[in-house]
Amino acid sequence: MRACSRNMNTVTAAEQGLAQLQNLLASVPFSRGSEPQCHFLNIYKISHAELAALDLTEARWDQLFPISANKLLKLGISLGNLLRSYELESDAFQRRTPHLSASDPFDEALSERTKTMPAHHLSFARNFVLILKNFNVGVARRGKSDDSSSGTASSSTSGSPIKLRSRQLLIEKLEINIRLDCLFTIKVVLQMLVASFEVALRLLRAATELGDTAVLSTIRVYSESSSEVSKVSGTPSDFFTYLNEALVRVSSGVVEPLTALLLEELVGPLVIASCQNLVAGM
Repeated sequence: MRACSRNMNTVTAAEQGLAQLQNLLASVPFSRGSEPQCHFLNIYKISHAELAALDLTEARWDQLFPISANKLLKLGISLGNLLRSYELESDAFQRRTPHLSASDPFDEALSERTKTMPAHHLSFARNFVLILKNFNVGVARRGKSDDSSSGTASSSTSGSPIKLRSRQLLIEKLEINIRLDCLFTIKVVLQMLVASFEVALRLLRAATELGDTAVLSTIRVYSESSSEVSKVSGTPSDFFTYLNEALVRVSSGVVEPLTALLLEELVGPLVIASCQNLVAGM
């Protein structure tokens, strides 16, 4: 019962995290010519001209945001690779897994197969955390309620060197010698995070339906870009632990600092100036 409650809490947290990311994309006109679909924090409708007036050069961005523009670009590329790897593994898994009909009462293996979590689901959660950790995105905060369930996940995501695939290492060593548009870069990262959260939420709901007796599937899938990732070991419980950490890291490392930056550097001063002008005109 306790594990079930924790799993549902993770689903709720993922839904809230996805909503926050989507709200940022909807309320902040990152691109020239774009219009906000809603008010930022239900306070102020930001125009792109006002946002551009902040003059967020790479140097200024690096002073205001915990992740440099250079690292943000690499983070976006890494998240794109994560999503592509998941897509390839998911397709390979579907090809290797016989189609089962839930309406077939004579399939004795049905009840067992529906209680297994595909290994590439755990791979996605684990590598999502590793990417965030490798780019120092957020701080993983873990409460007492998670201590007993951390298991393999806690030992593999903290304290030990991160072992990444060669493609990821190439991204880490990539030298970027072009002038970056910080607003465009953070927009791309937010879009990649939204796509990652959508996958995570879909997998979380599926894992929650499996229940506490689920085991990791023995079916392994291999693809050109993901053969090493698919070999990850662990348990379905680790899946929730990984995604819990990912949710916290994205919230504390991207959503909160970006919200604070816009509030302190842009919205706050504009609202105060508007109030002062209103009072002066009375």
